[in-house]
Amino acid sequence: MNTLAMTDAMHPDLYPEIIKSQNFMIDLFDMPVTVETRDSVVHTDLYDYMVNYTKAPWWGVILGFPHVAMDWVKGLFEKEDPFDDAEGHESVSRVRLTKEQERVALALTKSIAATVEKRTYVLKIKVKMQDRVIAAEVANRIIDNLKAFVIEYRTEKAQESVDYYQAVEEETRAEYLKAQREYSRYVDSHKGFVMQSSMVEQQRLQNEASLKFQMYNQTAQNLLMARAKVQLEAPVLVVIQPGMAPHKGSPSKVKLAMLWFVLGGIFGVFWLFVAQQKAERNDKENLQKDSKGTGPVA
Repeated sequence: MNTLAMTDAMHPDLYPEIIKSQNFMIDLFDMPVTVETRDSVVHTDLYDYMVNYTKAPWWGVILGFPHVAMDWVKGLFEKEDPFDDAEGHESVSRVRLTKEQERVALALTKSIAATVEKRTYVLKIKVKMQDRVIAAEVANRIIDNLKAFVIEYRTEKAQESVDYYQAVEEETRAEYLKAQREYSRYVDSHKGFVMQSSMVEQQRLQNEASLKFQMYNQTAQNLLMARAKVQLEAPVLVVIQPGMAPHKGSPSKVKLAMLWFVLGGIFGVFWLFVAQQKAERNDKENLQKDSKGTGPVA
């Protein structure tokens, strides 16, 4: 589980909705992961892990059978679309996912739980996957992506100013260097000339180069101020507890079901034993009462 403290950003109540959004899930598709199998170690991405290295529980197959049947029936009457049958995520359209991409995004959404404490505005993220290490890595990646999203959101306007002054700074710098080259070239080509016209032209070129330098210097300062404003606008998000893989995973539902089955069997046997003992005790009491009621009459 990953914990994050948030200050000076968009309202924290929106963070779980952002994390659960489809675009946020799509950004996790390319996340590199390492899968340890019985025979080898596979370096792949999260999408491939969800599709090829995650086992579906048997009860999920049973519960999902009605939906599969309905999709099959609907497919008999609908026109086939090759796009829906495409596999992989090499090309992901954020406005239209394939069926496989939708299933992976939905599976990721169900495996992630994000809550915000109302009093402290601390965000808690919990990821449940079959691989504990991958689950911890996904939790940390979610935090990184969320921090980048919030910072980009808060600094968007300030970043626009940086981009503007960056373009102006490059333009004024190019103009200043051009004016400087023209002045130097003119001075070098008119050495020894004492004509008034050449002196006037030299002064003009010098003044123009000085003016271009002042414009360039001013835009460079504005660029530095704009960059500083981006840093000031950036919110502070502190990771209190990074995601860590537990030493022992939580018991699977199959194991829990088997445990309850065994406990239920033991309880059933114990209940039958108690019931049998009670019945035998009742029979003895009834026999004693009958023997007393049928004694010899004086």
